[in-house]
Amino acid sequence: MPLSNQGGRPFALPPELQPIETLFSAGRAAIVANVGPLLRPVTRAQYLARSVPLPPKLFSHNDQQSVWQASVPEGAIHGWGGRIGDVLASANAKSTFTSISVAGNAVWASGQATTQYQVGPGGAIAVNALGNANLLGSASAAQLLRKVIADPRTHVLQNDHTRLMQRALSANQDVTDAMAGTAPLQTAFPEGSLAAQLKMVARLIGARNNLGAKRQVFFVSLGGFDHHAFLSGSHPPLLAQLAGAISAFDAALGELNVRNQVTMFTASDFGRSLLSNGDGSDHGWGSHHFVIGGAVRGRDIYGRFPVVAVNTDDDAGQGRLIPSTSVDQYAASFARWMGLSDAQLADVLPNLQYFSPTSLPIFV
Repeated sequence: MPLSNQGGRPFALPPELQPIETLFSAGRAAIVANVGPLLRPVTRAQYLARSVPLPPKLFSHNDQQSVWQASVPEGAIHGWGGRIGDVLASANAKSTFTSISVAGNAVWASGQATTQYQVGPGGAIAVNALGNANLLGSASAAQLLRKVIADPRTHVLQNDHTRLMQRALSANQDVTDAMAGTAPLQTAFPEGSLAAQLKMVARLIGARNNLGAKRQVFFVSLGGFDHHAFLSGSHPPLLAQLAGAISAFDAALGELNVRNQVTMFTASDFGRSLLSNGDGSDHGWGSHHFVIGGAVRGRDIYGRFPVVAVNTDDDAGQGRLIPSTSVDQYAASFARWMGLSDAQLADVLPNLQYFSPTSLPIFV
């Protein structure tokens, strides 16, 4: 696929990503080149001289995951997905369902006012003992347990715990009821953790009217890409798992007739170095990402694709690509599509002011 906005350079995807190539050719998928955390635009000379502010703790997994999700290193308490949720929550009947993670606790999904709601691939995460009709050999034990964890208390800390438990139990019941009242998906999803997570997201989208939800963000995750070794054997199956799950999710959105209302994008802590360490590659910086959805201006690569070689102006050292598009610009593209104003963007993404353009023309 030769692309004019990349100087006519030809590009291809590995065979394991063929389902994504199908979406790309159909105009529902695009690629954003060389994205990464930046505090300011930076050149190779500036990086080597440390003459501009740089993201903290570069090349550290935990910290760069946090910088990607929250703009600060490990220890952040809210991320830009949750901060977008802060702006959008008023559109929903219950703000609890504005930001949902199907992959455990994720700082990206936590806002300043919006609390992420966590579900599992099988649905709402219940307090199992409460559903046991014969808990500890007693028909009344579950009822007594509910009183212990959910009845009001006089101590401020106990009462706060009770408040959280009441909210969780109520939300879990809402999700269970909403999904029970929604027609089951007919789309077949492949095996794998990511496919199971995305199937749950599709089911929640299908139940959105029952939940009173109009504007939502979701978080899913797939690990295993830290290939310092066994790259040739480990990487292709992960790509196949990624592509199969994404393709099934796109099909489910088609079944629900919401392709134009839902956009999926990928993110990662960092790409990999261009130099091999003998059996794999080491921690990089910039990385390339997919954006998929009916509203996406597909069949194109956005941003500037770097020169894929070492010791170029794009190389920070050891083939670590210096990002040419910041996470803030990437994030702002989705936030604008969801309806945030420039003033709201400045609050959600405080470093955005240092980049131009502030977003990418990804959407139709």
